[in-house]
Amino acid sequence: MPSRTREALLLSCAALAAVAFVAIGSWHVSLWYDEAATLAAADRGLGDLVSMTGTVDAVHGVYYALVHAWTELAGTTPFAVRLPSALAVGAAVVGTYALGRRLDDRTTAALAALVLVLLPRVTWAGIEARSTALTIAFAAWSTVLLVRALDRPGVGRWVAYGVLVALGGWLNIFLLLLVPAHAVTVALLATRRQWTGFAVAAGAAVLACVPLLLEAHAQAAQLGGVRLPLTAMVRSVGVNQWFLGATPTEGADGGGASSGLGLSDVLTTAWLAAALVLALAGWALVVLALLPRGDRPWRRPVVAVSLPWLVLPSLLAIGWSIVATPVYHQRYLAFCAPALALLMASGVRRLPGQALPFAVVALLVVASLVVYASQRTVTAKSDYGWSQAAEVVEAHAARGDAVYYGPRTPPAGPVARKTLRLIADAYPEAFDGLRDVTLHDEAVREGLLAGTSVPLAEAEPRLAGVRTLWVIRWADYPPEATATEDAELAAAGLTRERQWRGANTVVTRWVRR
Repeated sequence: MPSRTREALLLSCAALAAVAFVAIGSWHVSLWYDEAATLAAADRGLGDLVSMTGTVDAVHGVYYALVHAWTELAGTTPFAVRLPSALAVGAAVVGTYALGRRLDDRTTAALAALVLVLLPRVTWAGIEARSTALTIAFAAWSTVLLVRALDRPGVGRWVAYGVLVALGGWLNIFLLLLVPAHAVTVALLATRRQWTGFAVAAGAAVLACVPLLLEAHAQAAQLGGVRLPLTAMVRSVGVNQWFLGATPTEGADGGGASSGLGLSDVLTTAWLAAALVLALAGWALVVLALLPRGDRPWRRPVVAVSLPWLVLPSLLAIGWSIVATPVYHQRYLAFCAPALALLMASGVRRLPGQALPFAVVALLVVASLVVYASQRTVTAKSDYGWSQAAEVVEAHAARGDAVYYGPRTPPAGPVARKTLRLIADAYPEAFDGLRDVTLHDEAVREGLLAGTSVPLAEAEPRLAGVRTLWVIRWADYPPEATATEDAELAAAGLTRERQWRGANTVVTRWVRR
């Protein structure tokens, strides 16, 4: 068998193994709010989806359309809706290997592919029904096309690069942060003629994304929303962005900075300790890869490509969050994972002897598996236990029962917009046939992800004929607001019969005696 054919066969097997590795346990982890939003959007027709993106989530519109087509074929089970992300990780592994092969050698390429699939950010993205894993694949292959165009410039190669960057930008607007990183790479490696080809291709790609950029600017509050201190963002870039994934963390804020975690948490929680080991080992390998070796490190192709890709997007997101609108979130920078993998692989190659590189890789494997296991628990996604709550309702509710989806916070006006209603999009079988007693406007008609609600106090006439009411609330809903709502239900003639409390969701059954 020719060596090229054998290499392609082995790479195909590695990609399939990566898909299987990432997908394992995806059916066990509860869907959470953002994934329920994906299902709520993908469940509507394309016309309704276009209407919705004019109001909310324009930056996710292309992804929602892809999921709409996929779920028509594969269904909406947790495994089915997350499988495209696992497949994207397989594509990213192949792209990372291709990059390593062009920039260094087969050993570095193989190590980089292995490191990529071990990174907790990647193993988490592979079981997430969002565009995160797809951005990793798009970034890897966009960079492959860039390197090919720099090696042998040609109109066709620059067109292919520009088209893929434009498609990536429409898939997830944060992928456009890859363009400045690529510009630095071109400045380090290219001639003036190559600069022209890159500038035209990249400029055309960005121009093609202008309509989305304008719409995203109008919906800017949805991109980040949480203003984090600089120290929190730096800490997130150093650890959470790559080595924690989205496992449960007390005190985690909107940017995933886990500001409530202390040393005692790390020392007493296996996956946190493993994540810290991964972070220390990972950054040590990056530093080792950047050390001079008789030449300027930024002139080495693997560094010239990987370092700007790893650093610049995070710097731009943090800078914009400080001076303008907060847009930084650790998930949005996942597309830089192949760059980190390439630099870590280069660091391993610079370790002396044979035993030490083997020991370091073994350490990375063991530590990553500890974090991986924590990501496959039922409540791994920010402590969401919606699957457990849905199981309670499905086991005990009867068609014709009523349901009240509690708001995230007590309504300050006549309408509540963010409620637990999305749990019914995540697990529709459990809530099929239940009557929503506080529904104000339906999501599709209003171009929203989820319907709006009237306050429970205004729903008393709808409770008149209710025999059984299922109340679904957030576990951290203010106790005083809970007491007020419970009093309103009691005044309507209902009695609390049974309660189930999960990680972040409380299910209560009320009956009329």
